[in-house]
Amino acid sequence: MTVKNELEFKSFDDFAESLQDEENRKHTKPTEKLEQNLTSNQEIGRKLPQSKRYYRKTTGPIVISFEEYKKRIRNGNLLIPKKTTIKKNNSKKENQSNKKTIITFPTKKKSKIEKTKKLISENEKDNTKNEIKEEKKRQRKIAKISKQIERNLARQTRYTEPKKRNILSRIILQQNLSMGVYEHIQDEYDTILPREIEESKNAKKRGDRWFYKEVQKYEDARDDVTVRKGWIAFKVGLGAALLAGSLALGTYLSNEIKQSLNLTPSNAVVSLDTINKDDKEYYDNIAEEFADKVRANDGYEFDYLSDEEFLDGYLRILNNEKRITENTFRAALYKNEDQELLDRIVSNSFSEEEYAMFSDEQKRDYKQLAFELLPVALPDVFGESNSYIRNPIVFDELQAKNNAQKKGYKITLVVNGDEKETVKNIGKLLHIRNILKSVNFQASTTNDGQDILEDMLKQALGEQYENMSEKDLRDYKQIAYELLPDEVKQDYIKDPIEIEKVAQDIEIGD
Repeated sequence: MTVKNELEFKSFDDFAESLQDEENRKHTKPTEKLEQNLTSNQEIGRKLPQSKRYYRKTTGPIVISFEEYKKRIRNGNLLIPKKTTIKKNNSKKENQSNKKTIITFPTKKKSKIEKTKKLISENEKDNTKNEIKEEKKRQRKIAKISKQIERNLARQTRYTEPKKRNILSRIILQQNLSMGVYEHIQDEYDTILPREIEESKNAKKRGDRWFYKEVQKYEDARDDVTVRKGWIAFKVGLGAALLAGSLALGTYLSNEIKQSLNLTPSNAVVSLDTINKDDKEYYDNIAEEFADKVRANDGYEFDYLSDEEFLDGYLRILNNEKRITENTFRAALYKNEDQELLDRIVSNSFSEEEYAMFSDEQKRDYKQLAFELLPVALPDVFGESNSYIRNPIVFDELQAKNNAQKKGYKITLVVNGDEKETVKNIGKLLHIRNILKSVNFQASTTNDGQDILEDMLKQALGEQYENMSEKDLRDYKQIAYELLPDEVKQDYIKDPIEIEKVAQDIEIGD
């Protein structure tokens, strides 16, 4: 029986039945025909996977034995179900992939929505952040202004420098203050910035300096306590004086002048304990500036006074010196007691108990402070020149010169009030002497301690050391030695005069 074309079968069952018949014939016919049939069946089996029309419909499955199923597999007759299963698997994979795309598609939409939501939320956050920043800036400005007001109230100081005015100008300022001329300055006074004052003060145009002058007038009128307290009485007295005549007016004005000049009673003690605590910062700045000025001019530093002690001495000595007359200084000059007068000024500025507690080094610092304050306390006497009192630095140098001369060495270096640089160099040597401790001297035992003297000169003279003559350097070296404490000179540093004497004797002996 020849195998029909697959298209001639009506169903898959007919095709399977033909295969069964063909298989039965293989066992009865010769081997050649059997081989031909096998090859034809194999070709048919290979071609069958290309056809898509053969599938089971409603008919039930054909049941074959397990041995028959194995044989068909070996002969290659069951390629169709094998390939169809592969297609089914592929179709399943395609369905799965389709399902995956269907599942992932809405997630993309969700991610876009989430991104847009994030962008909106971020924009809202940025807006809120900007609002918060603006609010913080506004609060900072308010806090800055309030802090400036607190600083102004705490300091109770001035923005401008006080101006010296005669009694008539002061009366006019008080009248303007009582009439409300400076109300615009008074209302905005607590919010004024120092930068505004500086710009107005240093303005090139005259009209731009108006603000500084108005603030200065207001502050002068406000701080003029003596005239303001008696302003009402002064107006009444002025009316009576105009009626009584110019003599009464002159007498009244002279009394006002005396009261304005004597702002404090003669027996009042101005010290760190009596000043207003709110004004302490103001006085601290003044004292610090004064100490810096002394350091720059005379090279002297108040090494043995703390900041509190220096400020206390500044206030006490300044108040004491204001009451000293010029004749007192003139008499001290004639008697050659100018240094004793400075010591008395210091002792009178403190109580006996306080002065007795001071060390010799503290008394020396206060003595220098008393000398430096003379032009401040008495500008009419010591403003332009000082012909009555010697600088204590000059007096220390004079003692060193006398000690060296007694030992046979003459110091030719000129040290007086006119020699500013020389006085400054000696002041620096005093400062270096104060900061050197005994440990430093004890460590410098080589070369009989002469190296430490050289280091003191280099530190004090600075650039002048290289350009100075040998004689001047020798004079400074001897002065540095004479300024040292006695125990240091005895134990650690040898006198340069003694070293030179030994050197000269060796030369003569040779």
